[in-house]
Amino acid sequence: MRYRITILLLILLAPVLLSAQMELVTRNQLQTHVRYTRYKLAEDEQNLVRRLDLSFHELFELPINLQYFKNCLELNFSMNKITVLPAGVFKMPNLQYLAGQKNLLGKIPDNIDEAQSLQEIDLSWNTIKGMPKSIGNLPNLRILMLNNNLIQAIPYELGQCSKLEEINMSVNQMKRISSCLGQLQSLKKLVASYNYINEVPNNIGELHNLEYLDLSFNELAVLPDSIAYCENLKYLDLRGNRLKTLPAEFSRLKNLKELNLKRNNFTGKQQAFIQSKMPYCKIYF
Repeated sequence: MRYRITILLLILLAPVLLSAQMELVTRNQLQTHVRYTRYKLAEDEQNLVRRLDLSFHELFELPINLQYFKNCLELNFSMNKITVLPAGVFKMPNLQYLAGQKNLLGKIPDNIDEAQSLQEIDLSWNTIKGMPKSIGNLPNLRILMLNNNLIQAIPYELGQCSKLEEINMSVNQMKRISSCLGQLQSLKKLVASYNYINEVPNNIGELHNLEYLDLSFNELAVLPDSIAYCENLKYLDLRGNRLKTLPAEFSRLKNLKELNLKRNNFTGKQQAFIQSKMPYCKIYF
């Protein structure tokens, strides 16, 4: 009798147990799961789906019932013609990887912070004009790819994403880098090339783990002195700006391996001086 009751309880609790919050998984771990590319089959096997790939499906909209994929870790809807993200996307309780590049999205829904397990977001190559403040409530976000959009500013709340390691905001319409980025102590890579940036915040020097910084093809005429305190910086691309000088303590960047200064306004004398101060670095003029 007791055995039968136990079996009955397990049957009743199975949906709850299956949809429980899962641990965060790495990219390599994710690859071990089956990738569902046919939505009808995925719908029939909802509790088994870990990876749902709807890319290259010529979709104009996403299914409205995605929130029922309780165990899905990855959703990919890249290379379609989708204009609106339904709120259900961010009601998927275990969603960790979201890819939707090369669509026609104009905005990110405000309820993005319902997907508390999100680690990576790639919504590059859309027509997104901004980010909701709620994006700052994603405690596990590590990678944010929003390049090739129409974004003019980064919300200050993004600075609350303490695990962010990589941001790509290239080819947008930003005029400045938000000072909120100075709070991102885990940030290792920042790409903001091909914007209209004319100002870098003073607190950029607080990014002690930053290794890769690309600010090429902007409108920078000066860099803050504090950039010299990004002691782990290895690659710095400043091509296509309006720079005439570098900060006085720039040579403090002893770990810098490559510095690109092409298409700026340095004189031959200045170039020689910079090279003499940084013999350990490969510099391009």
